[in-house]
Amino acid sequence: MTRLATVLGTLILLVSPVGAGEQSPTPLSPEEALEEFGTVVEDDNLTLAVIHLNDRSVESLFSAPSKYSLRVQAKQATMFFVQGTNDGSRTVRPGLEWQIRQEDNLISSRVVSISNFEENSEVAGGDQYSGLVVADGLVDPRSAFTVENGSYHFDFDFSASQADMIDPR
Repeated sequence: MTRLATVLGTLILLVSPVGAGEQSPTPLSPEEALEEFGTVVEDDNLTLAVIHLNDRSVESLFSAPSKYSLRVQAKQATMFFVQGTNDGSRTVRPGLEWQIRQEDNLISSRVVSISNFEENSEVAGGDQYSGLVVADGLVDPRSAFTVENGSYHFDFDFSASQADMIDPR
């Protein structure tokens, strides 16, 4: 539970207030964004949070001017914010092998590093990393899907109202 608190505490540091007069979605707290659009895996070696990026979660996790660009990009390709802490003594390579599985489709992706998330980076025990996983296309938020990184699987199955927030067809 302490590791989850560390992840949530770091998410809070990414939040900045919205300027007056902006037309923005109602912001969530970082904890609410994680609860509503994300999932966390914890084991002996790792604490890893993966959050689907959409208008509401981007507003909660990023500040201007990057949030504006990320909102537009998240409408063109499915994106996830990834933040982790290597709690073990072994080195991890977080930027490798991210893919998305929806029904029988396997969707490749690329990573964008924010901190220690490059493909060849190695993260020692106790260090944090963060980055973006960008799918090569859009995933249907109305159908369950899984984001995979090696042996870690992050299942997403949005409700109809969450799917409407992501893609208001």
